Parts: sequence; C-alpha cells; structure tokens
Amino acid sequence: METISTLPPELIRMVIAVVIIISFLFLNAIMMGYAERKIAGHVQRRPGPMEVGSHGILQMVVDGVKLVGKELLIPFNVDRTLFRVAPLLSFTPVILPLLVIPFSEKLQARDLNLGLIFIVTMGSVNVMALLVGGWGSNNKYSMFGAMRALLAAARAQVNDQALKDGKIVYERYKTMTPDTAHITMSSSKVFSSTLLAMLEDEGKVDLSKPVSDYVPELKGSVWDTVLLRHVADMQAGLNATEHDEPSQDSRTNPDEPFYRWMSTLGVVPNTTGNDDPFAVMRTMERRKPGGEVFEYSSMNPFLLSRIIEKIENRPIADVFRDRIWSKIGAEHDATFVISPQGYALAYGFTTITLRDFARFGSIFTPSAQSVTGASILSADTVKRIQTAGNPAAYAGGYVGGLMTQKFGDDAGKISNAYMWDAIMSDGDLFKGGVGGQGLYVSPSRDMVAVWFTTGDGTEWNEAMGRAIALSFE
Repeated sequence: METISTLPPELIRMVIAVVIIISFLFLNAIMMGYAERKIAGHVQRRPGPMEVGSHGILQMVVDGVKLVGKELLIPFNVDRTLFRVAPLLSFTPVILPLLVIPFSEKLQARDLNLGLIFIVTMGSVNVMALLVGGWGSNNKYSMFGAMRALLAAARAQVNDQALKDGKIVYERYKTMTPDTAHITMSSSKVFSSTLLAMLEDEGKVDLSKPVSDYVPELKGSVWDTVLLRHVADMQAGLNATEHDEPSQDSRTNPDEPFYRWMSTLGVVPNTTGNDDPFAVMRTMERRKPGGEVFEYSSMNPFLLSRIIEKIENRPIADVFRDRIWSKIGAEHDATFVISPQGYALAYGFTTITLRDFARFGSIFTPSAQSVTGASILSADTVKRIQTAGNPAAYAGGYVGGLMTQKFGDDAGKISNAYMWDAIMSDGDLFKGGVGGQGLYVSPSRDMVAVWFTTGDGTEWNEAMGRAIALSFE
C-alpha cells in the first residue's frame, strides 16, 4: 500500500498548494463578505450583522456552514452530468490561475513556460459555465438566457478604438481601461518590419541579399538561398511554417520543426534539451521557390529582430524605443517578453495600451505629425510598403486564403509585405494577432482602427476594420 512518504514530491506540493489556495479563497470570501455587509449596512444606516460573534464577525462562517449543509436539488428532466459540471466550470478557473502565479521566488505551485497564456485562457473558460448551465437545464428559456449571457460576456471582452484625421472618433472599453496594457500577439510583427523599412531608407540593409549575410549563425544552411525580401514578406519557400504543413499541427506537435523552434525560446515545453533556435533553423529545407506563396511563420519576424540588432549593435527594444516609441507621444511603456537566451520576442509577446497602439498606427497616416508630434515615416516609405506585395502569391497559403474571405470586397487584389497580413488594392493595411488583436490602417482615408479582444480568431474583427474604413468614403 502506497503511503504519503512514497508519493512523488511534486504531487505532494501540488496537493498542499491546492489546499492553501482553496483556504485562501474561502477566507477571502468570508472577509470580503463581512466587509460588504458592514459597509452596505453603514451606507443604509443599519448595523449589519451583530448577533453571531463580536459585531457579527462569525456571521459568514455560520452562513458557510448553512450553505454546505443545504440539500443538492436536481430537477427532473435535466442533464444530471452537465447540471453538476456547470458550477465546477465557474469555480475551477478561479483556482487554477493561482497555481502558476509566482508569489515569491520559492512560493509557486507549478512553474509553467506557458504560465501567462494559461492564466489568460483560464480567465475565458468560466463563460462556458453559462452555456453548460443553460444547456444542462433542458429548458429552452434557460438556454436562451444562457446564450444571451454568454454573448454579453464575450462581447464585454472587446476593447476597440478608431482614429479619423488624427482624432479619436470612437473608443470603447469593456474589460480594460485606457491605462491597461494588453498582449499584442502577432499584431506586433509590424514593429520589426517598420524598423526594417527605416533602416532600408538609410541604406543600412539590402533586402535583395541572402539572410545569412546578416545572420552568420545560418551560414552554410538553406538560408544562404533565402532573400531578406522574402523573409520580410513571409514568402521564404521553406518548411516549418505555422499553418501550411501537411499535418497542420506545427504549434502543438513536438516532432514538427516549428514547435521545436518555439521550444528553444521557452514558448512551449522543451522536450529535446536544445536551447539554440538557430540550430533548428539550420535543419530547415526548401519546399518551393522564394516569393511564390505567402506562408506564415513567426521565424521570419524573429530573424528581422536579430538582423536589426546586428545592424544597430544594440537590443531591438532600445532601437524600437529610440526610433519609434519615444517619438509617438506614447502614454505608457511598451514591454517585450525576453526568451531565456535574452532574445526579445517582438514577434508577438509585446504588451501595450490601446491608445498607444493607435498612435503607432497613425505613423502610416497623413495625421502622423498631429497625433505623435513627429514625422517618423516618410510618404515614400509608406508607399513602398503599400506597393511591395504580390497579389499572385497571396491566396495560396492558409492566412492569405483566410484573409481573402474576410476582405471579400477586394478578393484577388490583396497582397502582403513587410509583415502586414493584408494590403488592400487601395493601400489599406491590416495586421492581426491570434487571440483577436488587430491594427487596421487606411492611409488614404487618414483612419486607424485598433482592437484588443479575447477570442479564438473567428470573430472576423478584420472585416469590422475594413467596414469602418469604407464607411468614410
């Protein structure tokens, strides 16, 4: 028979941590409940709880005992399993994020490489309790009510803003404030490509040269044949893409080279022990000619960041701060997540506020000077970005095909370049993030739309940005 002394230490620590966290939550509920009753009573000129314990201090404890002792009533004709699961879906997401939060150097129940993503994910799970509860009731009115509550909860996670002629014409915050920073995910890929365009203007970089001319770690590999132009446009023609592999599981399959590359940077669990991202990239193979198809891969902006650092001889965070962020009138700092090796993961793990995101977008518009107080990009640079793409290479890959559906009014004319997911025939620019983040810029209409949402990318926010732009015609 197994005794506690033979249980794995990790399991013992997890059990203890769960007990401590649940105890903390119940104690917090007791204290906050008591405070709420007393404060509400004071506001209404009532004494509040007074009978149980000194000044009613034990009232919440007694109420807790009463609640635990209540009979669990399950109505007839309901789905008994879902009826029991719904409360758990409400309560469990409250506990689990606390397991990965490091309260101190040694006080952490579980150290996850994906801790931040895990917390964000758990924060979205409890809305499912609404749907499960309504569905499990086997009652159409409860189901309708659950769906309305679910839609309200999902809609409440949309935070967006629109600028027209350099002025805020619309701003909405549901789960954030103007001072709240949000992760950008892939919408920050245009940070590095914008810096690249600026260095190109200064003659410090030549996009017609092979990548390995700027990244010596890739010398002697297939990257000797990849032009920097094709990296900037995500048309390298190599394997290890995010969405265009035969198995379509690049982000989750440890055997896929893209997953192995992410694991070296600490983004996903590292099962190989290899912590050299360039070692993985040196094993990549050519699949088609460069410039032929838009195939999405975060390796491309990662390379742009490393190239910018080598050219400027300093971290990309410093380059971005000095060349862009310090000049746009940003109200708050931007932050980059750093890999264990010290690489800034500027291709997606960046946090900024919504207003500062709009300020960045405005540097591509005629109102750049009035919004930011500085002219950061020339009109010629913006024009070069708008016209650099190739519509023939666009829709053949996964992302291009998806964007063609979402921007159906311009189908067949859309292209991509300089990390922008979509460049319309009228010069409008769009860049999105996997969790529902987005930047839509219409230079010809002097309009910028930005949004931060918590979603799975199926909300078609991109089409919303396009519709807003077209409404100003």
